[in-house]
Amino acid sequence: RKLQSKAAATGQTPKPGMLLKQAAATTLTVHATQGGYAERCIALEDALQGKTKTDAYAAGDIVDCAIMAPGSESQVLLSAGQNAAVDSHLCSEGNGKFEVVEAGDIPLCVATEALNLTASGAVDTLINVRWL
Repeated sequence: RKLQSKAAATGQTPKPGMLLKQAAATTLTVHATQGGYAERCIALEDALQGKTKTDAYAAGDIVDCAIMAPGSESQVLLSAGQNAAVDSHLCSEGNGKFEVVEAGDIPLCVATEALNLTASGAVDTLINVRWL
């Protein structure tokens, strides 16, 4: 994986595990095309500032991110309401989070663990994946 650091776009507060895209030459924004093609770029935790993988970046913060190579493994933010089995293909939900692929969606990664977030009160949760 290749590491990069760029500023979050105005109004954007990405969390670790979110899918990002380049908004301008020096800024990043969350990927906004549900089921669409995306560069494999995910936000990492801001460890140099003492943050953890549960802490969101503030708008305008410098976001540490990684460009993931096919076959590499990481964690992505699975959206509440999703039920991913081992080997489920995941795609962009259109808000930086991931969802289980439906017909017509472009898969970006595959779940390497099962995670059911369909219960009432479930929250967005990081899931282990391998990138396609």
